[in-house]
Amino acid sequence: MPTTKEHFLNRISFLRLSLQIDATRDKSLVDLDHNQVARLLRNGLAVVGFASLEDFMKKRVSEILSEISKTKVDFNDLPNKLRHAVTFGCLSALNYQMNLNTNTSEEKVTFTQEQASRIASTATTSYNLTEFALGYAKPNISSDDVAEILRSFGFDDPWTKMTALASKMGLVGLPLKNSFDNASKRRHQAAHVAQTDTPQVDLEQFVTEALSIAVSYDCLLTHALKLITKKDICYVKDNKKINSSDIYLRFLKYDKGCWVEISEKSKRPYRKSKDFKLIKRNAILRSNKKNEVLIIFDDSGNLNTWHYN
Repeated sequence: MPTTKEHFLNRISFLRLSLQIDATRDKSLVDLDHNQVARLLRNGLAVVGFASLEDFMKKRVSEILSEISKTKVDFNDLPNKLRHAVTFGCLSALNYQMNLNTNTSEEKVTFTQEQASRIASTATTSYNLTEFALGYAKPNISSDDVAEILRSFGFDDPWTKMTALASKMGLVGLPLKNSFDNASKRRHQAAHVAQTDTPQVDLEQFVTEALSIAVSYDCLLTHALKLITKKDICYVKDNKKINSSDIYLRFLKYDKGCWVEISEKSKRPYRKSKDFKLIKRNAILRSNKKNEVLIIFDDSGNLNTWHYN
């Protein structure tokens, strides 16, 4: 079954392909009918593109909460803000989800019982955290909501950390919070303002920005999960602040007809090969062994995917 990351990358790849077809591109000023259709399609892509990013960010943190539930870490040993989020902090989100996703009184009873049992389970040694604790209290998430999700895992100044990490990956130069806010505004206008004409270049830029936001967000959450799993006391007690420099990277890039594996710690290529499958397999093994995130670019220099152990 595809993971949340795989679903997101698939949707973004089709968004990129959609922007390359003639139907989404304006023609000359006399091609009025075509240009009106292209405008409608671009507006739709602005909505769907941002929804894909929102969906990834909500479902990825749900996956992280599920993974935490499978660990042997005592609930009282989780970061304080996270414990608050999955108990009393999630009540408004559960109320919103109940009214959104259920139609009958019996369905509401079942939903409430299931989620109440999950909250109650946090008082036991075998807990099952609710997947709706973070990011599910409203129909859309804002940049403040994203920051609050990451603060629940002990990150201060989350967007700055995400930008620094994406920059270290060679992905962006602008603050990611601005990128997210601009995409959110673009989505809102495309969905609710009839005369909106979403520029092609904005959507093309969004593809890069969405990938940068997703990978940096994911890497921070996954790093926090690792610290929780290891029962890192300094982290749990809020005495350790995680920075982008704490996450080590390995890269796989295409250069001059061959695939090159490079460690963040060294400017010199570690391996070169024309066999992508072989070098990818070995790079994943090395990154896992060294506790690194493997960032894989395609042969056009675009972010393709990322791997972590």
